[in-house]
Amino acid sequence: MQTRTIFFDLDDTLYDRRLPFRAAFRAFFGGRYAELTDRAFYTVMHRGYEVFEAAHTGKITMRQMHIYRHQTGLRDLGIAITEDDALRLQALYAAEQGKIALTDTMARVLDLCREKFAATGVITNGGVDTQRSKLRSLGMERWLRDDLVFISDAVGVMKPAPEIFRMAQSAAGGGPCVYVGDSLTQDIAGAHAAGFMTVWMNRTGEAAGTIVPDHTVCSEPALLECLKAL
Repeated sequence: MQTRTIFFDLDDTLYDRRLPFRAAFRAFFGGRYAELTDRAFYTVMHRGYEVFEAAHTGKITMRQMHIYRHQTGLRDLGIAITEDDALRLQALYAAEQGKIALTDTMARVLDLCREKFAATGVITNGGVDTQRSKLRSLGMERWLRDDLVFISDAVGVMKPAPEIFRMAQSAAGGGPCVYVGDSLTQDIAGAHAAGFMTVWMNRTGEAAGTIVPDHTVCSEPALLECLKAL
């Protein structure tokens, strides 16, 4: 009998955010700074993490967050843009995120989860409309139980707080759970604290730290094989 429920993070787990960012960066700069594209992704996202909680708790506006992350993240690489430029780059990035799709391999992963686990859900930080829109773009309704979609802005708790994981586990019936996520500090640490088995989706080859996941994979095919073996 299937007893375990599996939950996934959304961004950089179910899909790779580098792909829409690369497209937006290319459209914005018209080929300039092409060699800096992936470094820009990391600096912009890092700067976004610095103010993410402030934006999602109302301490600053989302507009301010978007300006800060793009303007400051690119400045870290010696690229100067105006506030209006930052908002235009964000608009291009948001438009590209509306085009995201699951890879064939990730669809196979989710098909396997439907067979192997009692249910599949998502635990993600972010805004309700934004994250729901991404799930629709990915066609996740084929695999998810809607009552097992936990978005931080909807439930009032953000990862890595173990409470959001415990809420999800309770909704799933209280049994054992598996969590797949890309962030050691947000995903793996929080899920581990809640008693979940953890699978670190390390797409970028990040060096391991003091947080130790139960399993580590570096690609979607490796994730598929890992879940087959559980």
